[in-house]
Amino acid sequence: MAIILAPKYNMKKSFLLSAMVILVNITVAQVKFEKGYYLTNNNETVNGLIKNLDWKNNPSSFIFKASETSDPVEISLKDAKEFGISDVFKYVRHTFKMDRASAETNKLEANSQPVFKEETQFLLYLIEGKGSLLVYQKDNFKRFFYRLDGSNPDQLVYKRYLAKSGSIGENNMYKQQLINILGCTSERVDKIDYNRIDLINYFIRYNECENSDIKTIKKTKKLQYSISARPGISYSTLTTSRRNGDDRKNFDVAGFYGRYGAEVEIVLPFYANRVALTVEPTFKRFTSKTQISYKGNVSTTVVFEEVINIYHNSFQVPLGARYYLFLPNDSRLFVNSALVIDIPISSRIDFETSQDLAISYGINLGLGMGYKIKNFSLEARYLSPRNLLGGYRLIGAKFNSYSLILGYTFAKTKVDKKIIYNQ
Repeated sequence: MAIILAPKYNMKKSFLLSAMVILVNITVAQVKFEKGYYLTNNNETVNGLIKNLDWKNNPSSFIFKASETSDPVEISLKDAKEFGISDVFKYVRHTFKMDRASAETNKLEANSQPVFKEETQFLLYLIEGKGSLLVYQKDNFKRFFYRLDGSNPDQLVYKRYLAKSGSIGENNMYKQQLINILGCTSERVDKIDYNRIDLINYFIRYNECENSDIKTIKKTKKLQYSISARPGISYSTLTTSRRNGDDRKNFDVAGFYGRYGAEVEIVLPFYANRVALTVEPTFKRFTSKTQISYKGNVSTTVVFEEVINIYHNSFQVPLGARYYLFLPNDSRLFVNSALVIDIPISSRIDFETSQDLAISYGINLGLGMGYKIKNFSLEARYLSPRNLLGGYRLIGAKFNSYSLILGYTFAKTKVDKKIIYNQ
């Protein structure tokens, strides 16, 4: 049974929202500067500190500081031939020819052959040796390149296209390129897909076959999974309204109640492990009871009383994204947002003498912020209002929720992408 509060407590959400805005604004300053270098157009090496944004897409510039106390400056593509952080990444400016045909099914071309155009970009080195493997990526667009004995990079060609029959064809020219140009290894290329893992492994074996030194990034990308128990306490308000102007049976209730959840979190392997996806199945049980007094009609003096019971049991599935702000001592702040699917279970508004009203399925938005240290976390969360009586035309029930959630992570695992790196 929920605790009935009178008078109604109008909880403010502005503090939570303001705090989230402040936290998001300071996350940019939290990204670390690490010891790195860049190469000028005059082939001079400039050592200093580089802001490591752990780029998913190839950058066209980077932020550099000569020392800890220096002001940061932006170095553009035209001002640097190369930049990197030792054992983390290396980008080199190259001029090369690239085919930009889309691989998305609804954007496929009828032409099966690549159409090359010359570009100048920073390319990321995945393998460096006699045969080097490089990549250019922007969102879902990705092209791999090879560089043999220091020559200009050439694209490894893979292209999906729309065949005359209406089916989807594939130009797998890259497999023939591997045989013709990088054929030292006896590995079968028909089993090599056009992806980072397969190509890295192939280039490692090629360089080993050529007895070439291999330079690779020692840090391997990992997906991080965790499972947490997420019990908590929630406070909700429920306010009814009638669209026909008859407000005699309207009522307000509010109360505290428990929520019981479990969260699966997947930390994405880019942006320095700051971004995560979450799913948090949760059961909540809100019950309340109130009594209203109303006149039968405007002209009568007879007053009726009616007891109303609210039973709102539901299974919620928040699907969300989270951003971490790392702090010392294995702790971090975080903000998250989620699309919350609310599935009622035997939920209704029970009138003593009037017809009961069934609580309907709904979707709303959740916003939260919190603090995590080691395996423990604490989060404050706000759920946007939703109408519990969406199935009725003349009456509505506005439901607001605020929660304080305690988390304990009891299972963690890191899944390698199984890249064979030569250390």
